[in-house]
Amino acid sequence: MLVFISCSNMKYIPEGDFLYTGARVKVEANPKVVKKQVRKELENTLRAKPNTSFLGLRPQLWIYNVTGNQPKGLKKWLQKNVGEPPVYLSNIDPERITMIMRSRLESEGYFKSTVRFEIRKKKKKATVEYTANVTTPYRIGNYDFPPAEDSLGAVIGATFDHKLIARESQYDLDVLKQERARIDAELKKVGYYFFNADYLLFEADTAIGDKHVNIRLTVKKDIPAKARIPYFLDKIYINPSYSLAADSLHEDVDTVYIDGYYYFNDGVFRPKAIIRSVFLKKGDKYNRDLYNLTIRRLMGISAFSFVNIKYSDRINESGNGLLDARILLTRGPAKSITIEPDLVTKSNNYSGPAVTLSFKHRNLLKGAELLLLTVDGNYEIQLAGSGKGYSSYEIGGGVRLYFPRFFLPFRVDQINGLNAPKTKFEAEIRLIHRMQLFDMANLKFTYGYTWRISDRDEFEVDPAALNFSKLLSQTAKFDELIAQNSYLRRSFEQQFTFGSTLSYTHNGLLGIQRRNQFYFNATIDLSGNVLSLFQSLVKPYKNTESHPYDLFGFNYSQYTKVTGDARYYFALDKNNRIATRLIAGVGIPYGNSKVMPYLKQFFSGGANSIRAFLPRTIGPGSYSPPDSIRLNSYFDQSGDIKLEVNLEYRFPIFSVLKGAIFLDAGNVWLMRADTNFAGGEFRANRFMQQIAVGTGIGLRIDASLFVIRFDIGIPLRKPALPQGERWVVNQVDFGNAKWRRNNLVLNIAIGYPF
Repeated sequence: MLVFISCSNMKYIPEGDFLYTGARVKVEANPKVVKKQVRKELENTLRAKPNTSFLGLRPQLWIYNVTGNQPKGLKKWLQKNVGEPPVYLSNIDPERITMIMRSRLESEGYFKSTVRFEIRKKKKKATVEYTANVTTPYRIGNYDFPPAEDSLGAVIGATFDHKLIARESQYDLDVLKQERARIDAELKKVGYYFFNADYLLFEADTAIGDKHVNIRLTVKKDIPAKARIPYFLDKIYINPSYSLAADSLHEDVDTVYIDGYYYFNDGVFRPKAIIRSVFLKKGDKYNRDLYNLTIRRLMGISAFSFVNIKYSDRINESGNGLLDARILLTRGPAKSITIEPDLVTKSNNYSGPAVTLSFKHRNLLKGAELLLLTVDGNYEIQLAGSGKGYSSYEIGGGVRLYFPRFFLPFRVDQINGLNAPKTKFEAEIRLIHRMQLFDMANLKFTYGYTWRISDRDEFEVDPAALNFSKLLSQTAKFDELIAQNSYLRRSFEQQFTFGSTLSYTHNGLLGIQRRNQFYFNATIDLSGNVLSLFQSLVKPYKNTESHPYDLFGFNYSQYTKVTGDARYYFALDKNNRIATRLIAGVGIPYGNSKVMPYLKQFFSGGANSIRAFLPRTIGPGSYSPPDSIRLNSYFDQSGDIKLEVNLEYRFPIFSVLKGAIFLDAGNVWLMRADTNFAGGEFRANRFMQQIAVGTGIGLRIDASLFVIRFDIGIPLRKPALPQGERWVVNQVDFGNAKWRRNNLVLNIAIGYPF
């Protein structure tokens, strides 16, 4: 088959042409030139890429060829979406590429370098070899700014300390362009609305010798007069009912003058709810950063689908430049209803339908508030495994109200972040039924704030977060299970938390893909501390395990939980990537609690964790659950401490099909020893011996809008086995059906694991 595919592609090559199989770049230079760096730069000019190959074959090209030029049907779809059109030597222009390479060398200071090419043909294939003879690069001598003969020259001169061009640095045309853009951006902050980076000119002098070049920055003499003066904001109009289909630019509408703005009061919004997101002020110099900030903040208000700011200019009697700004806001639909049906299957053999019905109101109180009402339900049944036939269902409803500002009893100045700060009020009630075990009600309430300080950095603070769960009924079987496990019993007893959370997220994955990218999240969760402190002052006794403090007759949990999630992504090239993740967390119960509440405990295993183990089946420590608990999969293995490391190599196969090889390791532990969980407590001198390790391969259908993931995990180390028997690499036997059934874990999921 491999030989057939290879030969089949050759017969489609036109007579006299060759299949282009790539190019090679050689660099000849003296030791002062970094050849590897220059070669990489020249390789970037090779725009025409050969057909994708896999293990020396070109399956996408083969699919394109064998499907033929059909007008429609399956073959047409395969050719267009899976196949890849051939790249022939006739499609390549080596002469033009050598010119581009010479231009690239010139732009980086390798003046008077030469490039030649040679075509190497073998049978029906051809490669092109480019050889660059590279000279010693020129370096920067002096860098001079224009004289401060007018206000424009003085403003440009004031930016000199932030220059990007440094003495003795290598000449680089891209750096010169960046320097022009930097100066233009600085001018845009101080009123020079009509200035353009193209008005700046660099004069280079190479006559000084010694491979150095002097650079002199000048302003072109023929630039427009209004590009030489700063502009000040004058009249600012705000139209919150602008229609893209109509001309609403005229200011002869029904406006009111509020806080320096002409506001078109249509009665839909309270004016100050919009004005607080506008950072343009009458009398200020034009500032592009404040313009962008205003656009960003207004777009952050969910009531608007489109935001635009248009300027009109004039010169007053004193010769000063003035700008009138018109802020045009196009509203989206104020109300909407959505229904989302789901069919869920999990790697712990639970499957079932789910549905969510939601209603949105994007201007509830005429202040661009967002109201979200949801009702949802799901049903799951275990189709295989020891718990086959067990089922559960959940029914819930929630209300969320978001204000596009800080909602506080005292005044807070505006935060000049990129997004409007939000205040949230969230409440949710949920009923949970576990067949043959229990019925539980869960109530949540959260009051908090979110705001961004940059594109990538976000804070979230919840001063008040309440979570209350109560068992409504329980079976004799459930009573028996918790009777033999005190840790499990206490986990279900203490389901009342009231505290605060603080979270910081840095997301370096936004925007274009870079060679090195980082993601980090840190969360601190505090519960019961304020209540305990207050009650310790008024209660006549100190709280103990047998006599804890309570609120409204319910014992509340007291703990501190800290979690960190750090990820690092390294791009080997455009398509190949290494992804890593480290998760570390610790929850410390104290005072009113002896164990962490069940909802706040850590778990390990599953599709987004250690994929060689079923969800929540690792740990704590080296604990191995008895059959009486293990066979009842409703009770998950949990801990107070978590440590997990993931490593994954991601690579393309063809078209939307991607592959991965991964290695996962980690476990969870208890903070304190418990007789019900032998070996489950964390010990610094032995925790490394209790790390679970798994590996595997994965296939992903990455269609940009969604990713369907199939990962097969293989355990390499099982911490629940006796010491000395935990490494099970030597037991791997793919030909043994029993081994496959007990060890291979298939994870089906949506999206990447991290």
